[in-house]
Amino acid sequence: MGENPYNEVTGAEEIDAVKGIADALKKVNAMSAEKESEGMGEISGIEEFSNSVSDTGFKVASTNLPAKPSFWTKVKNALFYEIKVELTPYQQKIEDEINEFLHQPITWKSIKEAALSEVPITFRGKRIF
Repeated sequence: MGENPYNEVTGAEEIDAVKGIADALKKVNAMSAEKESEGMGEISGIEEFSNSVSDTGFKVASTNLPAKPSFWTKVKNALFYEIKVELTPYQQKIEDEINEFLHQPITWKSIKEAALSEVPITFRGKRIF
């Protein structure tokens, strides 16, 4: 079997970097516990984190933007995109007439009249039946 490079002993620089990260995390945990005991809740600013981590050489990102929008965010944005429609006066008149036709009351008498009414059947302008 081949050698696994992760099983090798790490160098002194890598060990120092890991220790620096661990120290920074300890400082952050201590600061958050201190703020919670004072009744302030979670630490509100990223500046306090960056100040505690700056001596280790690591930087903390200070952005509120997500790294990459998720699939569901894209789907939600596509489905719930707001559409504004403005109609001309003529289009509005036609739409009102269609709505009036669709929302008219239906009675048995109107159904009977529609079913029993004579409908002319034509072909090329000539009446067949």
